[in-house]
Amino acid sequence: LRNADFLTSDSTYMAQEMEKLATLKNKILVANFGIDATPANCPKENIVYSNRLHKKLYRVDKIIEAFARFKQNKERKDWRLVVAATGTETENLKDKVNKLGLTDDVEFVGWIQKEDNEQWYSKAKIWVSIPESDATSISLLEAMACGSIPVVSDLPANREWIRSGVNGIVVEDLESDFISDALLLNQSEAIELNNQRINQDGTKEANREKFLQLYREIVKE
Repeated sequence: LRNADFLTSDSTYMAQEMEKLATLKNKILVANFGIDATPANCPKENIVYSNRLHKKLYRVDKIIEAFARFKQNKERKDWRLVVAATGTETENLKDKVNKLGLTDDVEFVGWIQKEDNEQWYSKAKIWVSIPESDATSISLLEAMACGSIPVVSDLPANREWIRSGVNGIVVEDLESDFISDALLLNQSEAIELNNQRINQDGTKEANREKFLQLYREIVKE
């Protein structure tokens, strides 16, 4: 860090941690890889979508438990949880679904291609990701771009993108009915706010311009 002339970070939080470690020559550019997610042309359905890896870090088991609480409301009998991706915990997650009596309400779709992933984002009204730790998640940006209300764990990088109760939900208590909380939001307002934020800071084009501007400044010097 001390030897670098210019540095970048994908989150303000990480930039602040970098600044604590060393005296830097220049201000850190906050920019990410960006996304090119294109919302699929399909109507929203009563779907909760989860697509993080099936590892203990991502706590997909807690999503399943929360969905069980969510389904206790009899008015939500047509809602379903779609679980994408795979991992070391896949069989344990399927066992949990069976034990909770959710076999007919939870669908495991496995490892899917980009187009299918975007279609699930676009169909789902709610997207949930509650890992123990994370930086700026590309999947969060994709969900925001496709109009799926984000429900995320309480991490610094997530709070840079989500104002809880406004454009998504930040989960402070994993034992709460946090999926239901997402239904309390003004859905159209949240989707519009997320679309604006992604266009400003989340696309490949927006972030490419940030990096190019840095290079222009370097060349000018």
